[in-house]
Amino acid sequence: MGNYSVNVVDQTVHRWGEDGQGDYVCSKGGFHIGTYPTLDAAKKAINDYFSYELDSDAYQDEYISATQIEDADAYADPNGDYIVDYVLCIDKVERVLFGEAA
Repeated sequence: MGNYSVNVVDQTVHRWGEDGQGDYVCSKGGFHIGTYPTLDAAKKAINDYFSYELDSDAYQDEYISATQIEDADAYADPNGDYIVDYVLCIDKVERVLFGEAA
């Protein structure tokens, strides 16, 4: 049985205001959200992280996309000054056996 590792691969930040998405601010690297025993648990963790359920369009090939409005400290804030586009992936992690099967 494998585990599923949820990782943010990239974050792209733009200014956000009354007129919508504005100037590009920066791209930030990724980070590890967590490791989960099932694929459903990994998907739930993503929904919990963004505080909303991603629709099926968010899951494309090997990547997942999500968008969130954030404040200057990178916390979700519907009144924040930044919009962040996230690219995530779920990796299946399995134990390596060094016995006869290897």
